[in-house]
Amino acid sequence: MKVLFQKGLASGAEAFFIYCNSLSAAFDFKSLAEELDVPCITPLDAYEKLASDYSCCGLIAENNQATAGIEKIITLTNPECSILGNGLLFLVEDIEKGYRNESPLYTAESIVDRHQLRTLCDFYKANGAQCLIIGCTHFPYIHQALENVTDLPIIDPADIMFSLLECR
Repeated sequence: MKVLFQKGLASGAEAFFIYCNSLSAAFDFKSLAEELDVPCITPLDAYEKLASDYSCCGLIAENNQATAGIEKIITLTNPECSILGNGLLFLVEDIEKGYRNESPLYTAESIVDRHQLRTLCDFYKANGAQCLIIGCTHFPYIHQALENVTDLPIIDPADIMFSLLECR
């Protein structure tokens, strides 16, 4: 990874924007960015920023490695925050089919309905969740459909990441 960053810097990059939850949870970008003295924004920066805003969050991610990484950064920042999380790879697979327009079975609304995400959001809310974090870069595809089935605020880390990048 260090070699890739160095190549980017040699090509004129001024910052790095890592838009992948699983990769961000698996690799220590913060240490690499400090070593190379370059800004690097990952979804974990967004979770760190929002951690103090909530005492309980629902979380859906692609896999449990991402879920664990997101939970770790939130609870390190705010030990009082509880995370109710799920790794949902099948959502990513269906969303990719939706991007390819394979059939009406893969619209955002049909994916949310088929996989009982209303029920999951109701479960999160009944157990104290104050928001739903969409911890996968595929999940903006179903963002609006999720808003239609829950009144939990939907948190997309990309929005926070862009604001963090603009501040640098």
